[in-house]
Amino acid sequence: PGTLNIRIKDEKSLMNRLLMETFKPTAYIHGFSNGKRTYGSAKCYLAAVNSFEEAAVICIERTHYGKDVVEIIAPVCLREKLNLKDGDIVKVKIRTSIAP
Repeated sequence: PGTLNIRIKDEKSLMNRLLMETFKPTAYIHGFSNGKRTYGSAKCYLAAVNSFEEAAVICIERTHYGKDVVEIIAPVCLREKLNLKDGDIVKVKIRTSIAP
């Protein structure tokens, strides 16, 4: 039910985002088609957004966003749950393991 896209504004956070993709994902979603549209594969990493622990960052294979945008999914609307509005600063903590 919830997706949240955040834009990275500083160099350190961008480097951390790029580093994240070198770690083993928590889950991998294979690409698929629903007959009308084709969806690319995605790597998923468990994450916490501010104080909310039940989220995941997804890194989609085919996306129109740049590396400075982080896409987050959750079982709830994160904007409402965390009382977020455009321009708010959020902290995202990724739980990863090192890839073999």
